[in-house]
Amino acid sequence: MIRIYYETDGPWFLEHEAQLYQSLGEEGRARVDRAAPSRRNEALLSGALLEGGLRLAGIAAPYRYGASERGKPYLLNEDNSRANAEFSLSHTKGISAAALSDTKETCPLGVDVEAVGRFRPSVVERFFTEHEKEKFALCAKVIDAEREKERRQALERERQRLFARLWTGKEAIAKCLDEPLVSVCRAYDLTEDAPQKNGLNLSYHETEGFVLCCCAAGAQEMRFLRFGRIGGPDTGGSGSH
Repeated sequence: MIRIYYETDGPWFLEHEAQLYQSLGEEGRARVDRAAPSRRNEALLSGALLEGGLRLAGIAAPYRYGASERGKPYLLNEDNSRANAEFSLSHTKGISAAALSDTKETCPLGVDVEAVGRFRPSVVERFFTEHEKEKFALCAKVIDAEREKERRQALERERQRLFARLWTGKEAIAKCLDEPLVSVCRAYDLTEDAPQKNGLNLSYHETEGFVLCCCAAGAQEMRFLRFGRIGGPDTGGSGSH
């Protein structure tokens, strides 16, 4: 089982900000302290999601981390060996996510989150496959041919949503495989079944104008959980998920 915890930096986060910071271990708090002021909330929230998720999985603190040559973080055992519990973090302005695998076996994974509304033609031209470019070219023709304002806006929103899904998918695959994003972008056509053919499993979730995608190397069930609604770390809350 892979659980993807996510939360926005809205009312729940603001109410529990001090508690979340205190819930972090020494390395987690140091990471927050090093963050630029404009990124502090994202660093705090993603760290709290990770360490809160580790506690919910029954993994006791202290939490110590290592990193691959490309910078992909991982959890360390007491003897400094790499732990089986895999994780991945992502954040953008307004939301953070942490994906954690079942601790019984190693399962490489990656998670990414993107706001819908950031359609970037230059990114499509540089990083997407030819088939994906054709998909967006067709979207543009349909939008340009539409004369009704509301329908045109709806079509534009769908193009933005498609871009967010493809981009988060490529980012998630790159994190999962710990490979350069450029090579992943060109190798995986996400309008087809290329990831599945390569033993990868993608799962998407959309919430409040954001798209989240988790990629796992292998077929495992994935669950997206709104962190504040299941209590969060040491907040005493409870809720459905």
